[in-house]
Amino acid sequence: MRIAYLILCHGQPAQIRRLVMALPPSSPIFIHVDARTSAAVHAEIHQLAYLRAHIHFVPRHRCFWSGYGIVKATNQLIISALASGEAFDRATLLSGADYPIKSQEHINAFFENAGDAEFIEAFPLHAPNRWSNHEGLYHGASRVDWFHVRFRSRAWRSPWRRRLPLGYEPWGGGQWWTLTRPALELIADVARKHPALPRFFRNVFLPDESYFQTLLGNSRFRGAIAGDDLRLVIWDRPEPPYPAILKARDIECLAESDKLFARKFDLYRNPEIYELIDARFLRRS
Repeated sequence: MRIAYLILCHGQPAQIRRLVMALPPSSPIFIHVDARTSAAVHAEIHQLAYLRAHIHFVPRHRCFWSGYGIVKATNQLIISALASGEAFDRATLLSGADYPIKSQEHINAFFENAGDAEFIEAFPLHAPNRWSNHEGLYHGASRVDWFHVRFRSRAWRSPWRRRLPLGYEPWGGGQWWTLTRPALELIADVARKHPALPRFFRNVFLPDESYFQTLLGNSRFRGAIAGDDLRLVIWDRPEPPYPAILKARDIECLAESDKLFARKFDLYRNPEIYELIDARFLRRS
């Protein structure tokens, strides 16, 4: 089992370095640095290429919260990974604020026994789902069914309703995933053969939480969707910005979890949690 890691990041070079060095040395790593990141920070992150083998940097896109740029960046990671010549069976999408909470051996064994499962949270948006009771922009199907306009990281819903191309039904779920190579090939293929679909999602609210789910939910991979992104995230702690930043006090919560990765971490504000994870779960000192 060889897992590729696709990383979306925009800053904190030391934290990105810490994440990269916690991943298996044989795993190919593809890194997208937000095009809005300063030249100095980008250059510092790029130094990671000299730390270990199999690190690749991909063409950069501007990424604003709730915007299509994040989908473009993720698609760029997928396309670059598939075209790289690197061999891999699955790919895991990570942010620079993520970190593994299980050993490399545990993660590899988990996926060795996972069959063809696609580890992504995905559900039909026109059926009852965890977003159905959300209000305003965050309401489940409304995210996709209505035309949205935005400026930078602000979005507004217009009065214009529309339908997805190709007779697709909208699906949604969390942004992060671990997908098989065949599923990634389908995603790349759909974007190339049916440009109307990516074009449609340019005016969806939070398209990174529906684009990939919609492609898989309307494909032969629908029955393989596990509904689990394998991430531990704390949303119910009143500690904005959400999700909660994980701290040393959360180590027992991480220990009790069956998830493989966690977010959100901040090396500068809470370095102790990294030390605890390395020593207790990753067997690194």
